[in-house]
Amino acid sequence: MMFVVDRNAAVGNEASAAESLENKLVEKTNAAQNDKITYLDPDFWYLSGGGLQSVAQMVTDVQSAFE
Repeated sequence: MMFVVDRNAAVGNEASAAESLENKLVEKTNAAQNDKITYLDPDFWYLSGGGLQSVAQMVTDVQSAFE
């Protein structure tokens, strides 16, 4: 399982995490081979603090990655 937070998308720049992960090293990982790369919402994971709504969404994000 690989979780990805795109910092550039969070701060209003062009998203780049997906482009960064398109390489031979990542392709060799179990996460890539088993389609287990999960992109997390950067607003909650990078910008938000530990508020109730943020933490609830974080739990939901991780939980849904394992379904």
